[in-house]
Amino acid sequence: MKFGILKDIKFGESRVIATPAEVSEICRDGHEVYVASGAGYAAGFDDEQYARANAIIVETNEEIQCIHGSMVYDNNEWRLRQVC
Repeated sequence: MKFGILKDIKFGESRVIATPAEVSEICRDGHEVYVASGAGYAAGFDDEQYARANAIIVETNEEIQCIHGSMVYDNNEWRLRQVC
């Protein structure tokens, strides 16, 4: 399964849906995790930490949303989204 971690665009928001440690667990279970660049910065996690956890770093939220058959966390819920 493919998971996407979006960068929150709400002003003042510092949470991220998954830490690098959690991403590592998901990847270890055989899934792919895509992380929008900067998604974890406000929570104290940089892109390199996610990359070391085997996440695939992409430049924008839109790139994640275009991944065919991906589960995307958006508006506080997981859902299947095929935008492109």
